[in-house]
Amino acid sequence: MGVVYVYAVNQFIPVDAYGYLAAGERLNAGHPLYSISPGDRTLLPEMISYVLLYPPPIAVVWRPLAALGSWTVYAWWLIAAAVALGTAVFVVAARPVAGSIALIALFAGVAFLSLIGSFNAFILGAGAGAWYLGRASRWNLAAVMLGLVVAIKPIAIPLLLWAAVRGTGRWRAIPGAAAGLGVGLGIGLFAGGPSVYVEWLNVALSNAGAPQTGLSPAHLAPWLPAVILGVGVVCAIWLPTTAAYVIAVIATALGHPSANAGSIALLILIALAAGRDSWASAVPTTGSAGSSPDPGPE
Repeated sequence: MGVVYVYAVNQFIPVDAYGYLAAGERLNAGHPLYSISPGDRTLLPEMISYVLLYPPPIAVVWRPLAALGSWTVYAWWLIAAAVALGTAVFVVAARPVAGSIALIALFAGVAFLSLIGSFNAFILGAGAGAWYLGRASRWNLAAVMLGLVVAIKPIAIPLLLWAAVRGTGRWRAIPGAAAGLGVGLGIGLFAGGPSVYVEWLNVALSNAGAPQTGLSPAHLAPWLPAVILGVGVVCAIWLPTTAAYVIAVIATALGHPSANAGSIALLILIALAAGRDSWASAVPTTGSAGSSPDPGPE
């Protein structure tokens, strides 16, 4: 059913991957990243706003792929699909009951995410990976991974902050978060120096109040995605580990104007927080200041 859904929506065309390819091609041609120049790859009219919303690091990552040819779209597509489906299998294996229910409820979104070549597939994998690393008390490594993800797709900021405040010691996992984010942002500088981030922020801010998709909360109110993101950030820092993870996932999935079936598929990660033993092996912590272990939901 999920495959039929995706076929009806986009005929198996990895539209997001083509957007990334176009960004890499613009850089390789010496064209501005945040405008369409003559000779640039023609995209569907409804995709223009999306293309100009991609942060600089994704375009830099795609420069060598674009140089190899447009066939790399399909290689990326297959990798993204494998990450999304592999994460779904991991969620079900980790939490058979809750994971199966989540996957059935969100099957259309998972199928959509698996077949459009979106970087959101890697956010899904990183969210599951961070949960696994957190259980093993490897918070700095989780924060490095999420920092790299946020540099490419800022919607995962709540998940990054969730991991950053849960390490041990005075600085918790902030060094890991800073390292991952710094490396990711540094990669983006190869798109044209610091000014390219100013250009990207101008484009992002000009689109911040407009719903980019039919599923965006901005359809209900222009300020709603910002509120969801803000609440997610605060809760990710201050709530106990399990509750903070759940809310961070929700904020990552919905706290932006471009929320769609693919980003909503991230909600299957909530199933990982089911069960009293969710964080039994984690270092005792309750967010920013506490020191007692979070036993998980009752």
